[in-house]
Amino acid sequence: MSKLVVVIVGDDWPAAADLEDNRHLSVDSAKPLADYADEICTLLGIDSISDVTLYQGIGALPDVTPGDPLNISNSPQDEGFTSPTLAEGDEQMCVVFAKRNAGEANEEKSSFDPVAAAKTIMDAVKGLGTNEKAIFATIDSLKDASDWEAMVAVFQDNHSDCSGGDLVKALKDDLTDSEMQQVEDKLKAKGINMEGPNEQPTAEAQPEPAAEASGGGDAEPEAEPEPEPEPESDVPSKCPDCANDYSQPFCGLTGKPHVKPAPAAKEQKENSSGEPFGQFSTDRACTQCGDGLLDDDARQAVFVCIDCDGKFCEVCWGYEHRNPKRMHHQQYLLYYECDLCPAGGTQHAALWYCDACRLLLCKQCWWNEHKNPKRRDHYKQFLYPGMFISCTWFT
Repeated sequence: MSKLVVVIVGDDWPAAADLEDNRHLSVDSAKPLADYADEICTLLGIDSISDVTLYQGIGALPDVTPGDPLNISNSPQDEGFTSPTLAEGDEQMCVVFAKRNAGEANEEKSSFDPVAAAKTIMDAVKGLGTNEKAIFATIDSLKDASDWEAMVAVFQDNHSDCSGGDLVKALKDDLTDSEMQQVEDKLKAKGINMEGPNEQPTAEAQPEPAAEASGGGDAEPEAEPEPEPEPESDVPSKCPDCANDYSQPFCGLTGKPHVKPAPAAKEQKENSSGEPFGQFSTDRACTQCGDGLLDDDARQAVFVCIDCDGKFCEVCWGYEHRNPKRMHHQQYLLYYECDLCPAGGTQHAALWYCDACRLLLCKQCWWNEHKNPKRRDHYKQFLYPGMFISCTWFT
């Protein structure tokens, strides 16, 4: 038996450069293609092989054009396929171009298969690495919001072991921010809302014509009020030592970490402990006594615990680390806040600076941003060299 890998592409089935990203099956080159009709229908998501016409593919993947039509009663060998030998084994490859047959019945049918599409997404995100090409090709195959909603429903039913069956979460967990933006843009171009329900667009209400003045003339438009000038900030934007912007993590003159001064408090208050508050920003609040919020009970955090991934004032550090199981935790002075922690939530302390991404990141955000193999080799620069303070708490 001479094995042959048949790759099937077409107008409705886009071709990819890599073999594994295309629809393909292994056949016996001496058997008629009609013997594999069911497998071909499954790959293309059609009901019958008579719904399409198959042609010899001309050119190399992904740029393939249709050549002579094929008689599926003949074998690939009888049709005179010539192809290079693949790297593995004695298998050879041929490319078949499929065109959907014209006709009202076929035109009404959708070529989109939500079951196959959901499985393609599942295979693309599972395990190590991500097959971005397969994800983008699946998104491109969507026709409208009904296709998207069908795929989301199938993914939830059939692949609940992946991100709890949440298709959007599965994509966000594996794709980078820029790749996720490409997915959103592709969906928006098709009128699909990825995050919410997709409703049919309705005509916007037309504004009522302005009433004419009693004198018959056009009414003069009211002058828009001038915007109030923004108050000038009393916080300098550049380091006084090296004159560089505070967005640079280290001072160009002293080599020490940049620490941007906090804005002066407009009003001096005291919390329930009699200590001043309001002179530090929300992201500098202790995550224990103030739950990460700037309220009457919050004290300013001065330490970072790498093991707890939290920020502590001096009192809370001692309280949280008096347990012998946590006495060995490493204590560092707090300098930086994570650039990617969600706004409105708890801001974790940044532990590392990624030069390639140009981001200050906490432990969780570093893992989220660098689990993609493309970014795993990014250099991780620790932000607190030589700042370790032994964690010893005497009770």
